[in-house]
Amino acid sequence: MIFARSPYYVTQSGSANDDTSVELYIWNDPASAPLTPTYTLSKPIPSSIITSCSYNISPYLREYIAYSSFTSAATNSSPPKAGSEYCFATIKKYKNGVLQSTTSNVEVLDGYGYYSQDYNPDLGSILATPSTYYYWYDANNDLASTQLNRAGEVCVKTGTGWTAVYTDLVTAGTSTINLTNDSLVRPTAVYKSGGTNYYPNGNKLEIKNGSSVVQATFYFKPIEECKYTPVVVDFVNKYGHWQRTFMFKASRENMEVNNTEYYLMQDIDYDTSNGQFQVFNANGKEYISCNTGWVDEDYNENTLKQLLLSEKVLVNAKPAKIRTKSIAFNKHINDKLINYNIEFDYSNYVINNV
Repeated sequence: MIFARSPYYVTQSGSANDDTSVELYIWNDPASAPLTPTYTLSKPIPSSIITSCSYNISPYLREYIAYSSFTSAATNSSPPKAGSEYCFATIKKYKNGVLQSTTSNVEVLDGYGYYSQDYNPDLGSILATPSTYYYWYDANNDLASTQLNRAGEVCVKTGTGWTAVYTDLVTAGTSTINLTNDSLVRPTAVYKSGGTNYYPNGNKLEIKNGSSVVQATFYFKPIEECKYTPVVVDFVNKYGHWQRTFMFKASRENMEVNNTEYYLMQDIDYDTSNGQFQVFNANGKEYISCNTGWVDEDYNENTLKQLLLSEKVLVNAKPAKIRTKSIAFNKHINDKLINYNIEFDYSNYVINNV
């Protein structure tokens, strides 16, 4: 897979003055590969000392990836990843017009690697960080019709015969679903199907390959928040897939208003109720201040860091952007317990001006 928020380099070597080129064929699922190149990039080998040309193809691939909304599944399932949220690419390299190599049908996601991981990072087939996650549980939550009450999903690039195995954290009961072969699928975080419901107790989720070898292990645990109504935050994580987290403690809605003031010229027999100063273009923006509640130190890497770096965020299913620009990553050894306050701007004016 290619994670296109970081540069992805394709290199062709040769001799001085050889012409090199790269053809990119890009498409979204369920369409098929185009018959002609979407882009053709070319340049000559510069010298006998620098004998290769490198092409960063990430900007061209990102044009074919877009996110809209995210809806978590109501019952246990592994739906495919939305076709607009990733693309396929076939890459052909040429030297002096002669085909040198072809890389076909590569999945491209809007993920990224860290600087320390060098270029062309391979983030593996599990598009979430294996760890312990917490979700909001209330016996009165309507999971069938209110998707914000659900625990979310993980995303997996499967091979042949892969499965998702769920284990209830209290009863140790297990349930298994088969994942579609060789696909990007989204098994639900917590198992609920028919009369089997692991939401009250939480579950362990193991992703296993066709040989039943565990590829990743996640723990999803419930928190019953009796005082506050948790805020649901969905964001695109470093793997290029939606991840859900809950802000369990106090939240506060705010609004900022902007307008333009002008001086009102009155008639001689003026109306005193008009005043001397008026405004126009009055509009407002809303933002919300949230508290995570007490979290583990692992939250820094598996959620908070990726949230702050995300370019696509939904707060209670409404588009938002992160107002918080800096944060101190706390450690239990220093702080014993960790709570983070994070602010989000809703990404629209209060009055519709579109």
